[in-house]
Amino acid sequence: MAGTLARGNPPTQDNSDLMAALLAQSNPDHKALANHRLTAENLRQTFAVDRELLKFMQDTPDWEERSGELQKRFDPQRRGGMVTIGAKVYEGIPEIKQILQRNGMTGREYMLTSLVAMVTQMADEALSQEAAGREGGNDIPKELMTPALKFWRAMDPALKAEAEEWKKVREEMVRAGGSK
Repeated sequence: MAGTLARGNPPTQDNSDLMAALLAQSNPDHKALANHRLTAENLRQTFAVDRELLKFMQDTPDWEERSGELQKRFDPQRRGGMVTIGAKVYEGIPEIKQILQRNGMTGREYMLTSLVAMVTQMADEALSQEAAGREGGNDIPKELMTPALKFWRAMDPALKAEAEEWKKVREEMVRAGGSK
């Protein structure tokens, strides 16, 4: 894949801009996701939002119905992107909007950060397992080292511990009926 993207480019060029351009052709949310940068601050905010969202989901039996109704109202033809529509839905539910505000996030920032973090965490785990079986140990091909993955792998131990706890919260959210 990387060789195809890099065709004609110097071998040292970062392909993330090209990947973002390719993704953006199909959906504007894809460009936003490809360009979104993880930071310690936006991750900690997202982790805090998800802890509160989990409690909200567990305590509010009709939350899925409410969010489904809003999604149909905002995107009746299901053409909007997950980030755009998800942000509108979350900001359209007063309790969730308050959770976001308490944690200093917009719905869009939350959606971008949570999606990029989830994909990055999964990629890190998959690539780490794959790399362990190869000669060279934990070396990941540089073509696969996105800015998000570089950040994820360089996180300080306290933030890594928070990310591990967040993974458990996300699993509980899925069990509570809210994969997003």
